[in-house]
Amino acid sequence: MNNNLLKSEKDSISLNLKCKKIFLPVVLGFAEECSKCFGLKKAEVFSIRLAMEEIFTYLCSSIGDNNVEITCIDNGYFIELYFNFKGNIPLKVFNITATVSPDKESDLAEMGLLIASRFVDKFKIYENDDGSLSLLLIKEKSYPELTGDFQGKISAEKSKAIDIITPNVEQVKLFATKVFNFCNNAILPDFFSYPGKVADMVFSGFYKILIAVNELGEIVGGIIWHNESHRLMEFFGPYNFASSNKGKINEKLIVRMIEAVGKSDAVGLYSRFAIERLSDEYFEVIGEIPFINATEERISLPVYFRQLKEDSGSIVWCDETIKDFLDKFYKELFLPRKIELVRDFGEKMNENSVLSVNFIKSQNTAILHLILSGKDIEENLREHLTLIKDEGFKNIFFETDLGIAEQAYVIPALISNKFVPKLIIPCASTGDTLIFHLENS
Repeated sequence: MNNNLLKSEKDSISLNLKCKKIFLPVVLGFAEECSKCFGLKKAEVFSIRLAMEEIFTYLCSSIGDNNVEITCIDNGYFIELYFNFKGNIPLKVFNITATVSPDKESDLAEMGLLIASRFVDKFKIYENDDGSLSLLLIKEKSYPELTGDFQGKISAEKSKAIDIITPNVEQVKLFATKVFNFCNNAILPDFFSYPGKVADMVFSGFYKILIAVNELGEIVGGIIWHNESHRLMEFFGPYNFASSNKGKINEKLIVRMIEAVGKSDAVGLYSRFAIERLSDEYFEVIGEIPFINATEERISLPVYFRQLKEDSGSIVWCDETIKDFLDKFYKELFLPRKIELVRDFGEKMNENSVLSVNFIKSQNTAILHLILSGKDIEENLREHLTLIKDEGFKNIFFETDLGIAEQAYVIPALISNKFVPKLIIPCASTGDTLIFHLENS
C-alpha cells in the first residue's frame, strides 16, 4: 500500500499510511477536515482531533513501521472512526474504571489511549480473520434539546378519518416533539428529547417511521423502528396523541409496520419499552424486565415479540450455571437451539478484560457489555459496578451475546456479583441476546 493514500467514497474517507510520527500532521488534518465535512461542531471536532492524535501517537511507538488504515464514516447522526492495524495495544485502558499513574513510566505510554477513550461516546474492538485489529470509535453529533415547555402541550382534535403516511423532515421533528410532550412520563428512548437527531436517524436510513394523520393533516400518532441486528427489528410505540379512536390508530400503525418489516430479511420484531399493552393478536410476551421508574416505583416491563419468518436454529454458548434457564426459555418459545457449554481447559487467556457501559440517563439505566474477556473479569466487573452505583444509576443490566463463545466466560462473574438472567431476545446480536439484571440495584 502507498503511504499517504487518501481515497474518498460516498459518506466515508480513508487514509492509509505507515505509523511514523512524521505523518502526525497528516492524521490531524484528516481528523479535523473529516469531522467538519461530516457536520460535527467545534467542540466535537476538537474531541476527534485529540482522540486521533493520542491513538496514532501510541501506535507509532507500539507497532513500528506497520501500516494503519484510518477510516471516517458519516452515519447521519454519528460518525465512526476505524483504526485497522496489526499489533497489540493495552486494551484495558478503554475500561471506564481505568486509571494511570504519571509516576509510572509504563503507565505514561498508555495515558494517550486513556485520554482518547474519554473523548468519544462508544468504542468497539474487533479481531479480524487475518490477525489484525480494528478499533472503532463512535462520536455522536450534538443537537438542541427539548425542554418541558417547548411549544407547550399540543392538543389533538377528535379524529375520524386516519391515514398512515411516511413523514417528511418537518413532520418527523414534530412527531418527536409530540412524543416528548404527550408521553414524557413514560419510559422513552432518550433520542425523543432531540427532534433534529430523530430526523437524522430516519433520513440517514438507520430508522424507519410511520405517522398517523387525521383529516386535517394533524399528527395523531406514530411508530418508529430500526435493525437491532441483521435478523431482528426493534420498534418504539405506537405513540398516540388523539383524543379518540386510539385503538384503531394503534392497530393501523402496527399493521403497516408489520407489512413493511415483513419485506425485509428480519426473522423477528420486538419491543421492550411499550407504553401500553400491545394486542395478543400481533405479539406475545416473552418475558419481563425489572425496572425502577422516575418515581422510584419498582415495575416490570413486558417484552413483546413477533416471529416473522421461520427460525432455522443456531448454536448458543453458555456456562453450566445458566443451562437450565436457557433450556426452559427455548422450550417455551419452541426455538430450535443447540446449547454448547464452554469450559476452561487451561488454555491461554488474556490478562485483562474490557467492558463497555451504555449510560441512559433519561431512564436511570446502565447497560454493560463484554468487549474482551480476561482473567481479571470478576474484579473488573466489580469495579465497574462500584462506579455505576456511585453515579446513582438504579437500573443496571448486563447483555451477553449467546452466539459468541467468548462471551460465556463472563457468566460466572455475573452470577457471583448478584446478576440474575431475566430473558432472551432472539436474534438480537450475532446470536441471541441474554439480559441479566443486577438484583437490588
